[in-house]
Order: sequence, then structure tokens, then C-alpha cells
Amino acid sequence: HLYAPLSAVETVARTIFQVLLVIVGFRLSGLLIGYIASSVLVSIIGIIYIGPKISVPGRQHFARLFNFAKYSWLGNMRTRSFNEMDVIVLGFFVQTGLVGVYSIAWSLSKFLDIFASGIGNAIFPEISKLSFNQDIGRASNLIEDSLSFAGLITIPGFVGGAILSDRILLIYGSEFVVGDVVLPLLI
Repeated sequence: HLYAPLSAVETVARTIFQVLLVIVGFRLSGLLIGYIASSVLVSIIGIIYIGPKISVPGRQHFARLFNFAKYSWLGNMRTRSFNEMDVIVLGFFVQTGLVGVYSIAWSLSKFLDIFASGIGNAIFPEISKLSFNQDIGRASNLIEDSLSFAGLITIPGFVGGAILSDRILLIYGSEFVVGDVVLPLLI
């Protein structure tokens, strides 16, 4: 129940920290510092929310983890290397500067993806459980509801990204504006 909101907070904080640090003049170091700062912030929030309750886990804890894991593992099968494969392939075929432009456009497009991903991460275990229990009608209703809510952010984000892509990328510097064609495609 904490993963989706903390993941969203981490992505939003990372984007804000990175943009502010790049604007201030930290350039590439700002991207790294922003990544670290957002991770530290989310760790602190998680520790404060959960609290330091360290104890030896009992049998019921493992049973609860197993019950959660049997419905949630499928949604997280993508690995980090799969998500970054496009950047690796581009590195072989295009100039390094263009790979950097693509990476910035990709990270900006992922900002909108956090809302849809958060909905998916929160609702997928329930849909999986309903499907396992042959309750297809309720699972179908959950899917329709999740698509409706995801569209509330992603559709205006796509339109805004398509119209303002050159101005958004100008935040990172004039050399990044060449990514104004790829940003709407990635969104």
C-alpha cells in the first residue's frame, strides 16, 4: 500500500530536483544529485511512516508476504535493463549528444507515466486475484475504471507535451530542443 504513493513521490521529487539543479547550473551533476536527493527523501518518508519496528518475523508474516506475492509478481516482471534497452541500442547508432537528448525526453515522458503506473501497481494484484477467482465481471469493471482515471492525467499531459515540448526541453538548455519531435512520441 506504500509502494505506489512513494514511487510517485520519488519520481515527482526527482524531476523537480533535477530540473531545479540543472536550471541553477549543476548540469549533469544536477541530474545525479537530484536522483540521490529524491531517493533519500522517499527513504526518510518511508521510515517515518512505517516507523522502526524491528522484530523477528513470525510464520504469519511469511504467509502474508506469500499471499501478496502470488498476485503481484507478474506486474513487475520488467527489469531495469529492459526499460533502458532503447538507450543502449541508440548508443551504438547515434551520437552521444542525441542519446542524452533522448534520455531527457524519456525521463520527462516517464513523469506522466507515474500516474498510470501507480494505478496499475495498486490495482493489478486485485485484478489478478479476481481473475483467479473467476470473477471476470468485477475484474473487467476495475480495468475500465483504471483506464478512465489514467486518462485524466495522461491525455492532457500528451496534448500539453506535444504543444509545449520545445519550451519544456529548453529548461535543460538550447541543445536539448532538438528532442521536441521525440518527446510527444515518447509520451
